[in-house]
Amino acid sequence: MAKSAKQGISNEEFTLPLGNVERARQRKNPADKGYEEKVVIELPKDRSRTLEKGEDTKRAVKSTTGTKAKAKDSKLFNWEVHRNLKNRFNNLALDLLRGMADFKYHKKDFFRLCVAFYVERMSEEGTYNIAGEEFVRYIQRRGKRPASDRYPKGGDKEKLVIELDSNTYQDYINIIYSHALMDGDTMNENLSTKFFLYDFVDMVENDLTAIVERYKSI
Repeated sequence: MAKSAKQGISNEEFTLPLGNVERARQRKNPADKGYEEKVVIELPKDRSRTLEKGEDTKRAVKSTTGTKAKAKDSKLFNWEVHRNLKNRFNNLALDLLRGMADFKYHKKDFFRLCVAFYVERMSEEGTYNIAGEEFVRYIQRRGKRPASDRYPKGGDKEKLVIELDSNTYQDYINIIYSHALMDGDTMNENLSTKFFLYDFVDMVENDLTAIVERYKSI
């Protein structure tokens, strides 16, 4: 991986909506309004593992069937990238949709389909790993990264807006972690979701024919 730079955006974490938990409990138990129920969210253990072959394939395939995530499970990400990368990304999206020739898919499905493709392929190869909490926090951290050619400046700077559902976002982070493991570089100071996007676009360009073949019959 190349070395990265100051990030143009900060990644929002997906959170579980818990605003009405207490009121719902009180409606169920009106006589117990004086008791404050403690809500515990159990975070994933801070460890990673390699999936057994085929273990995550069903979920990856299911995510490609065109079923839309609920609006509350989706977020918009604004990645600040080079104009050339944005153009490559958009052209790949159009090429994939033309190749699939299926009008139930739209441009916003491009990223989700590609992520699911690599989850399936890497699961079958035994190289797909689940990122632990520590790694997730590490690549989501705020602040500057070391300077690199992946930091656009001036008129070469463009906003790439992508809508991601929570499953796709988590799978994308797992792909980043899996490649970092293979490179022996999980503590790379440059790592971020935007930084890896440059690698991801390269991957999709190389595998576009295989990705089209994978999905055009669905």
